[in-house]
Amino acid sequence: MEREVVRVLLVDDDEDDYIVTRDLLKEAGEDNVDVAWVSTYEMALEAIGQEAYDVYLFDYRIGERNGLELLQESIVKDISAPVILLTAQGDHDVDKAALELGASDYLDKHTISTELLDRSIRYSLERKRVEKILKRYSETLEEMVEERARDLKEAQEKLVQKEKLAVLGQLGGGVGHELRNPLGAIKNAAYFLNLALEYPEPEVKETLEIIEREVSTSEKIINNLLDFAHQAPPVSRRVDLKDIIQGVLSRTVVPEDVEVVEQVDDTLPKIVADPDQLAQVFENLTINAFQAMSPPTREKKGGRLIISAGARRPGHISISFADTGVGIPEDERVKVFEPLFTTKAKGIGLGLALGRNLIEGHGGTIEVESKEGKGSTFTVVLPIGDHSGQ
Repeated sequence: MEREVVRVLLVDDDEDDYIVTRDLLKEAGEDNVDVAWVSTYEMALEAIGQEAYDVYLFDYRIGERNGLELLQESIVKDISAPVILLTAQGDHDVDKAALELGASDYLDKHTISTELLDRSIRYSLERKRVEKILKRYSETLEEMVEERARDLKEAQEKLVQKEKLAVLGQLGGGVGHELRNPLGAIKNAAYFLNLALEYPEPEVKETLEIIEREVSTSEKIINNLLDFAHQAPPVSRRVDLKDIIQGVLSRTVVPEDVEVVEQVDDTLPKIVADPDQLAQVFENLTINAFQAMSPPTREKKGGRLIISAGARRPGHISISFADTGVGIPEDERVKVFEPLFTTKAKGIGLGLALGRNLIEGHGGTIEVESKEGKGSTFTVVLPIGDHSGQ
């Protein structure tokens, strides 16, 4: 088996020393050693920067500079090849300093021999090879530890979230049922007053409208609580997404300053899904978009909502709700699907959390992209076929 050629760079300001070292190397390696020589510190730095050598031999004296200084600069350049320091000084402190700086070996020119030089080079190359293996292993181990730590953190967060959701579900179900009775009484009372007062004063009429509006908002919150507490599996059948989207828009009040653009491909195939659950998710996303484009604190209100649907990837369809509203700050973007997180003045932050659960129950996903001050896009991705595998 043919041995690989070992490329050696000798840095020495004495040509006679170079010839001696070259001959020793040739004798040790026969035709498998390729020796290059530079005689100045500057030439050495340039050659080292090329990373073209397997081993470096530095003489201690290089003009007015020395091999320790060159070794330090080599370390800064992060050279990968081993360095052997040669000296005629016989100084133990130089030996120690060289090894502390990272030299692979230290050889005294007075005692150097073919066998000693050959062994030092082979030892240095093997040591560097092992160091590289250990470094790669260490980096791999660090990546594995970081990955396992991330997995553990995610698992802990999911466990905590699951426990919170369980408590929230129990609490929400009980509270929702308890609130429905008094809320129903308030709604009936407002209805009765509307009938009894033939010509109410403007203030009274406005108050009754406020009551009806707030009752409606409260009913929606209670329904979200109950839906979140008792999420039923989807009752699926083949449905037309265009019909569902148009149904949502027909029963949703569009603000006067908002333009709704529907871009749904008429050739889209029907999908297997629960139309009521999808309508619930789409309606929530639509209302959220309207609110994002007309918030109380925004000077310029209104904008455009584009609802589009098309093929996402083989076997899937995506439905996007893109608004030109206030957008979502980056630090809040990761929380929008968390239960009880909300930036609205009203609501308890269950709409998006419930929506994600319903979409995941269909085997799909819901994603958000947003740029603060520019708007947000919520995208629902659903499989075309039966998500239950039936």
